[in-house]
Amino acid sequence: MLIHNPRKLSGEECTYAMNCATHLDFLIYNKLNKIPFLAIEVDGYKFHKEGTRQSERDKMKDIILKKYEISLLRFKTNGSQEKEVLEKKFLQLLGI
Repeated sequence: MLIHNPRKLSGEECTYAMNCATHLDFLIYNKLNKIPFLAIEVDGYKFHKEGTRQSERDKMKDIILKKYEISLLRFKTNGSQEKEVLEKKFLQLLGI
């Protein structure tokens, strides 16, 4: 469970974040202090397209992660250059 203290969340956000079916595809965290470093979501092109219920959940997840200052990258399954985007984000987060 990523969010242990839901005090920053609205009622709807809390319900969503605390649901056992809500998850992140990947979470990179600092092994020493267990603080999340970067969340990564891989979005199916059709399932996550604008206007779908999943798109609304994605927006809520984005807001929740922002409230807890957890960086997020979203990759579409029909996208490209993921390696370069990920490397750039790592360098940015590390301040390099």
